[in-house]
Amino acid sequence: MKKFIYIITAGLLLSACAEDFLEKQPLDKMSEADVFTNAALATAYANSFYTILEDTFTEANIGSITDESWYNYGGSSTRIVASTFYTPDTFQYFNESDNGGLHNTRITHLNIWRSAYKGIRYINDFLTKMEDSPIADDDKKSLMGEAYFFRAWLYANLIQRYGGVPIIKNVYQLDDEFKATRATFDDCVTFILDDLKLAKENLPAYDKAEKGRANVDIAMALEARFTLIVASELFNDPNDPAPANPLTKGAYSKDKWNKALAANKAFIEQCGSNYSLPAKYSDFWTNQNSTEIIWAKYFTNTSGDAARTCKAQLYYAPAHLGGWRGCEPTEAMVIDYEM
Repeated sequence: MKKFIYIITAGLLLSACAEDFLEKQPLDKMSEADVFTNAALATAYANSFYTILEDTFTEANIGSITDESWYNYGGSSTRIVASTFYTPDTFQYFNESDNGGLHNTRITHLNIWRSAYKGIRYINDFLTKMEDSPIADDDKKSLMGEAYFFRAWLYANLIQRYGGVPIIKNVYQLDDEFKATRATFDDCVTFILDDLKLAKENLPAYDKAEKGRANVDIAMALEARFTLIVASELFNDPNDPAPANPLTKGAYSKDKWNKALAANKAFIEQCGSNYSLPAKYSDFWTNQNSTEIIWAKYFTNTSGDAARTCKAQLYYAPAHLGGWRGCEPTEAMVIDYEM
């Protein structure tokens, strides 16, 4: 009988120990609670938003869609756009594993649907979790401002490519019913401008922000450019005041030009003194602190970034310098360029 009692007691102790062990936080991982209760970790999460920004370190530059440059290789790349084989009516994915490109390896940053909505989900998740975060108000405010800014950035780029798109503010789980439909172009514009308003209210001022991170000036600059695009004939056509398909363009309104004027005037008056054209034309490329730069994606001298810059030089350099001629200026561009 004693042996039986001892066995039961030992079993209970082992069970309690196992429960304690299983409830311990893994030492090699951070929990969601860790991330959103720590300013440094929340900032590290927000850093991932900056990977959304495209850069030119890809073989097929988006400039080759226009008459600015010529992409030396064919395939499902910028060539098919420049050759008018690829139109809004035939816009589609060319491969399953794309990162926004028309080619499986030669990325153009034109088809961003998949990567944009992936980013939007991360941003929505971040905004939801940050609402109840106990971190300091100043840190919380700035980080949420960045999230609103990047959501506006992504949607602004989406509707320029696709017209009206689904507006997603929730974080869908695998077992949720997904019923989102495309919003009209004008509804998307309203959503983007609302996000930019929140971004401007929360982001730090130009002289208070870390270099390369979003600030109020950058949000105002995006609003200035975006409202001009929205007011243009491409999306605000006086010859088609009530478009049959409100997904592809907005209803014509003179007020859209008034909004563009107000946004650009506000940027010039409030931010204009922060920027100027440098004395040397080359300053823009050679000086990271050039007064001409409103916002830039900066790269470091670490091995990863250095490898990317070397690869970009290989992509674009002419053949006689050992390059691949991936992005060559057209003759028209050379003639038009101010020498």
